[in-house]
Amino acid sequence: MYAYAAKTNAGRCMLLYPEVLLEQERDFVLTVRSPEGTNADVLLMIRAVRLSHDLNRREGWEAFCSELREIVRPLIAELDLRAATEPGRAEAEV
Repeated sequence: MYAYAAKTNAGRCMLLYPEVLLEQERDFVLTVRSPEGTNADVLLMIRAVRLSHDLNRREGWEAFCSELREIVRPLIAELDLRAATEPGRAEAEV
């Protein structure tokens, strides 16, 4: 994740595991050296998603999507914040 964060100039990163492998959320801070030579702290979030939803049923898919949406919400908030503060960046990322 360090290399990914450094290469993409990310403000946050997430590792997403199935819930059977991870039972609690964990957060770490990576200190990443930017191409300009400055250090930046990058939040690394480790999360788990339940795979026990019945994906053969519409309700199961909806529950899974809702849970996944809540898990990745901090990453989406970071993208929204960057798009609002860096003109032209949102168009370049599309």
